[in-house]
Amino acid sequence: MALNLTDLELCSIVDNQLPLTEFDCGMNDLNEFLREISMNYERELISKTFVFHDNSKIHAYFSLSNDNLTDKGNRSVWNKLSRKVDNAKRRKEYPAVKIGRLGVMNSTQSAGLGTEVLITIIGIVLFINRSACRFLIVDAYNNERTINFYKKNGFQFLVGDDDKHDETRIMFLDLRPFYDANSKED
Repeated sequence: MALNLTDLELCSIVDNQLPLTEFDCGMNDLNEFLREISMNYERELISKTFVFHDNSKIHAYFSLSNDNLTDKGNRSVWNKLSRKVDNAKRRKEYPAVKIGRLGVMNSTQSAGLGTEVLITIIGIVLFINRSACRFLIVDAYNNERTINFYKKNGFQFLVGDDDKHDETRIMFLDLRPFYDANSKED
């Protein structure tokens, strides 16, 4: 039987009672963040981390922080991004929320749980957080599996190929279509 988020409980890392040391998504940086850094970031108000768990273990987690997309002078990239915003409302920067980390336990990877986590993040950002936010951004690890995951879920590269040789690549998702779709359902 495949695991999905309806089988799990979502809670803040602060409220989590399960051991963090047992979480393993196969990437040391993501494991280390959850185990050793996330609580410090919470205390310093740098990011908020949430875990999906059952009664025995954590199956996925994500960390969010406020950010923005700023015009850094690359006209072609900024014009592409700004076309998504009405002319009268275009700015030099746009509010965004950054996915600082997102990890899914090795044993449940490639079963759609990561996509469900992204859908949850979108819901939190748009309908629970309630602060203005137009874009979701991520510094995606520059490996085929991670890049394909974000592309499959609608993310686009922010700077074209300018960062194609970097360790991470900046990607964004316009949240307006999700907001519009939910508004039509009401």
